[in-house]
Amino acid sequence: MSIGFKIKKVRELRNYAQEYMAEKLVMSQAGYSKIERDEVDVNFNKLQQIADTLNIDVTKLIGFDEKNVFVNHGQLNLW
Repeated sequence: MSIGFKIKKVRELRNYAQEYMAEKLVMSQAGYSKIERDEVDVNFNKLQQIADTLNIDVTKLIGFDEKNVFVNHGQLNLW
C-alpha cells in the first residue's frame, strides 16, 4: 500500500476534504491531490505535517492498514 493511498484513506476516515488538507498544509488542492496519487515524492517534514493535520502519529500513518481501523462509540480509532 503506497503512502499516498494511506494518506487518502486516513483523510477519508477523518471525513476531511482535500481542500481542507490543502488549506492546512498551505498548498493548492491540486498539489495535495498529487500527494495522494503518489505523483510527487513526500519528504519527511511534509509527511509529518500531513500526519499532524490528520491527528495521527507519523509512524502510525506509515504503518496504516485498513484492517487496524475500528469505531468505538462514534470515536474513530486507528489501532
